[in-house]
Amino acid sequence: MNLRAAIFWGRDLLTGGRARAELAEVKFLNSRSSQATKRRLLLLEHHLAYVNTYVPYYRDQGVFSNLCDFPVLNKNEIQSMASSMIADGAERSKLHVATTSGSTGTPFKVYQDHDKRKRADAELIYMGQLAGYAIGNPLWYFKLWTRRSSYSKPVAFARNMRPIDVSKFNETDALQILRKTRRAKQSISIIAHSSVLETMARALQRTNQDVIKPGTLDAIVGQAESLSQPAREILWEKTGVFPVGRYGMQELGILAQQGQRQEETYLLNLASYIVEVLKLDSDERASAGELGRVVVTDLFNKAQPLVRYDTGDLAVVAVFEEGTGYAESLERLEGRSRDQLYDVDDQPISPLITYNFWWKFSGIHQYQIVQRKRGHYVMRLEVSNVFDHEEELVNELRKVVGSRADISIEYATEDFQYASGKRQTIVSEYTPSVGDL
Repeated sequence: MNLRAAIFWGRDLLTGGRARAELAEVKFLNSRSSQATKRRLLLLEHHLAYVNTYVPYYRDQGVFSNLCDFPVLNKNEIQSMASSMIADGAERSKLHVATTSGSTGTPFKVYQDHDKRKRADAELIYMGQLAGYAIGNPLWYFKLWTRRSSYSKPVAFARNMRPIDVSKFNETDALQILRKTRRAKQSISIIAHSSVLETMARALQRTNQDVIKPGTLDAIVGQAESLSQPAREILWEKTGVFPVGRYGMQELGILAQQGQRQEETYLLNLASYIVEVLKLDSDERASAGELGRVVVTDLFNKAQPLVRYDTGDLAVVAVFEEGTGYAESLERLEGRSRDQLYDVDDQPISPLITYNFWWKFSGIHQYQIVQRKRGHYVMRLEVSNVFDHEEELVNELRKVVGSRADISIEYATEDFQYASGKRQTIVSEYTPSVGDL
């Protein structure tokens, strides 16, 4: 145990051991045992009773007996009813405000109570341990740092965290930063947007230099977007650490994380959330293997409970929790529902299908696919001066969307980012009409 970890756990012991107790419960509820499932269902029952009684929006509609009776709400609907979604007795001045800009810059805030924050801290420790990170060890955190999201120097020091801004981040930057790991006195863990890890993987793939010494890294965690399997395998080969993808959001917390192995499956965080995957066109449950909408119920925020919250994400269920009908793991994440691509026959296709073929071509720094209308696509690229693979790239996309597709290429130099710093690889300007489906 390092010094920072010893100080953290010692302080917790002196103040009642809340953090250790929360961590123990998080581990138990994620054990997938029958006892853990019973405990989760009891937590859900008590939480829904609380929501029916103390949250004005739900109380005014009458009592909902089961989770499936509750309406599915997206962030715009919740935002429009903000005052009636706050529980009776919750003093906003004493609550934590979890704020997200939203991928397109639309702000969304959720009030969280003290118990929710303590649970989120325990989940962060637990998921870090699963990824290979130990509390107090050096952590390099790559993201778009703003005044709102930044940590003070004392806090960063206490957490042994090095914030690294990626507002402008390319392969040269990646190699320069990764070379600095060779001078580290302790092994390092990395948390980054998955698009940043993709850039690192490309940079390592294209250099013949020995950039990272074996044993330098403990963990690599990708978040904000799905991390492609080719990038995971390249990073594993070059660093000796198999990266894990993490799925979460500011308004909730960590929902799921991949294991340190080649499988793409995301294990859901069963400690605090009930996750449903619903059909694209209705609120019925999607079947295993079927693409659907990720809908989440947070069991621990009593200040502004999120019940059946439509996250706007798409996923495929791998396994349902036995005896419940709720998701236990996700076969894969598919990105935002508004970024859904359709092929030339108006059939939805996975955005992740397009991730893998970019790796075949050298000279691509950034890419973006824009669907203008049915069967019409634009590939926007930032490339090096030696790029000469236009025809091959178009043919690869045609294999995905259909041979009749109208595909053009545009070259750009701006960064393809959302306001949140996530990389915007898919832009959908088209939705089939109901009669076309």
